[in-house]
Amino acid sequence: MRILFLTHSLSNGGAERVSANIANELHRRGEIVSVVSLQDRSADYSLDAGINHECIDTSGSFTARAISKLISVNSIVGDFRPNVIVSLGAGYQYILFSRLFNKFSLITSLRNDPSFLFEGHLGRLFVYKAAFSASDAVVFQTQEAKQYFSRRVQSKSFIIRNPLMDNLPQNLNPLFLRDKEFVSFGRLEPQKNIMMLLEAFSLFCIEDSEYNLTIYGRGSQKEALEAKAKSLGLGERVHFLDFSKSVHSKILNAVAFVSSSNFEGLSNSMIEAMAIGLPVICTDCPCGGARDVVGEYKNGLLAEVGNPADLCNKMQQLIYSGTEYESYLSKIDDLRRDLSSSAIVEQWLKLIDEVAHD
Repeated sequence: MRILFLTHSLSNGGAERVSANIANELHRRGEIVSVVSLQDRSADYSLDAGINHECIDTSGSFTARAISKLISVNSIVGDFRPNVIVSLGAGYQYILFSRLFNKFSLITSLRNDPSFLFEGHLGRLFVYKAAFSASDAVVFQTQEAKQYFSRRVQSKSFIIRNPLMDNLPQNLNPLFLRDKEFVSFGRLEPQKNIMMLLEAFSLFCIEDSEYNLTIYGRGSQKEALEAKAKSLGLGERVHFLDFSKSVHSKILNAVAFVSSSNFEGLSNSMIEAMAIGLPVICTDCPCGGARDVVGEYKNGLLAEVGNPADLCNKMQQLIYSGTEYESYLSKIDDLRRDLSSSAIVEQWLKLIDEVAHD
């Protein structure tokens, strides 16, 4: 089977990492796989040798770039002749155009909270609805996201969670053997509301001066976040480090992972932190990914969105809960099995096979 993945890039993003992960696993199983990136030649996530990767470089005005991408995607699809195209939120307008000239099955996906994604963006909503209507299958990460759309879209939708990276390290040490460090990793963008995390940690430090906070990632807010930490008097207690492929080894002995997002699909950083043995504290944000996973695997606490005092309380509760802390680690093996690459790719393979042969 010939499968083409369309993605924004292979850099610093959850959907991008998932695309690379699934593409690699499908290739290892003997499928013919190609990946097309619509921007950014840099690649934080590597593809196996044997997977063709093309990046569409464009320049000029918005209209000129859009026309160039329409032509390029259509040309690539015509040359590769895929049985199935999979896009996790990238280039739906180009796929719809290409479908006028090429025959292929289409799987699309929503990777974030629709209420926030489409707020004030009617053009984006129109493109997504058109793509989902034309799709043979639509993949969501949570039931809450699925229920945003029409019954027609829901009737051909599937819930598939993100796969974990292979060979993640693991640490099941009790609290007293861990570093006095909270960690967070991901994009430093407004969606993640790291400002609130800094405020919550500032409140935490009033009662306990021994803990640090380390934040890994890149993004448009880095300088503002550093200034915020300084203004809160946290200059020596908060550390900002760059995105790193080895982040899991670096955070392995932390006491907990903290996510303060305003909204998420299913956070890769959250499930990866859980899998390596970190209890998690996450905001109970739309569209329900943290609620679903923390509720199922009982390995953390949920805090109110936008409430630094509640986030601080949950950090204190986790640290000072004694035996409850150890209970958060009891279902790690279940999570690692259920969200392993092999288990998740099996779901994708089954879906791709069904779509290709309908």
